[in-house]
Amino acid sequence: MAILIEEEKSSVNWVGVIAGVIVAALVLSGGYYIFFKDPGVIDKIIPPRTLQNVSGLSSSNIDPNEVINLPIFKLLQDYSTQLPLPPVGNRSNPFSPL
Repeated sequence: MAILIEEEKSSVNWVGVIAGVIVAALVLSGGYYIFFKDPGVIDKIIPPRTLQNVSGLSSSNIDPNEVINLPIFKLLQDYSTQLPLPPVGNRSNPFSPL
């Protein structure tokens, strides 16, 4: 009588493979549609008028003295306090063992 020993065949999780392929296809097709197929979608998200307004800010001239001399600026009060300095150690070598 012969004894047959066979290795167990590893089964593939087909549900996981199919789900991974579907998710990858959705991500790739969505990226293609947004970036390559219809570039007008980006203009709907960020209108070009907004970018033109921002470029106008860089060309504006602001005089700091004019801002400081404004009456509303002079009404501001300073509520800041000085923070105490932490105690300084007295070890000559801070990396030496205790």
